[in-house]
Amino acid sequence: MKGRRPGCIAIVSEHDDLHALAAKKELERYGDIVCHVIESDRVCQGDGVAWTEGEGHRDLPLLPVKDHEPIDIRNVNSIWFRRFYVPQSLETEVPDPDHMDMIEGSAWSALMGILLTDFKGTWISDPFATRAAENKLYQMRVARRVGFHVPRTLISNNPKTIRRFCSDLEGRVVIKSLRPSDKMVLLTQRIRPEHLESSERLRLSPAIYQEYIPGQKHLCISGLDYIGRPGLAWQHERLV
Repeated sequence: MKGRRPGCIAIVSEHDDLHALAAKKELERYGDIVCHVIESDRVCQGDGVAWTEGEGHRDLPLLPVKDHEPIDIRNVNSIWFRRFYVPQSLETEVPDPDHMDMIEGSAWSALMGILLTDFKGTWISDPFATRAAENKLYQMRVARRVGFHVPRTLISNNPKTIRRFCSDLEGRVVIKSLRPSDKMVLLTQRIRPEHLESSERLRLSPAIYQEYIPGQKHLCISGLDYIGRPGLAWQHERLV
């Protein structure tokens, strides 16, 4: 957009996220960069959000940021899309969980909608690419495409197919959830014969059934790319 400040960066994250605050401090140390933190869990506090479709209201769309007046997202050059789907912090108590669910869904939709419709800069990382990268099936297909070895895998809730897969691998199979749960910890575990007994339980939900690969070490690898300034680097989410 014409008039957009070349050094205006926003970080979408939750309130008092230490990584976001540290990045903001480091970026602004260079003098010609303004960095705002859009607090994704404070949408329903302070001045809130504002967006309109139609004529007038030239000061829209506005988003609340930490320790600053609301900003026009059209003036932002780059966004670090760090943490988005976090519980809303409200100034008024809402005891009804159904009402709270509606409030949080509306807050997320409003914030995401403003970003998708009016932000025209560079994403780190693009929210659509991020959501795709979170999908286990997509992860495995891309990993195989770029040359990684992927253990034999079945995604299913068909009892016959699951039992046949486990039999073909002589029981050397682990089971994993397709998505993490906010309500409980779901650990990867080895399949035991009793897990396969109830067809009704197997049908309840698709899950990942995967060839068991023995190992001694777990590696977590991040990729860093420099963005043109000594000492500054952004972590990119790779689809691998």
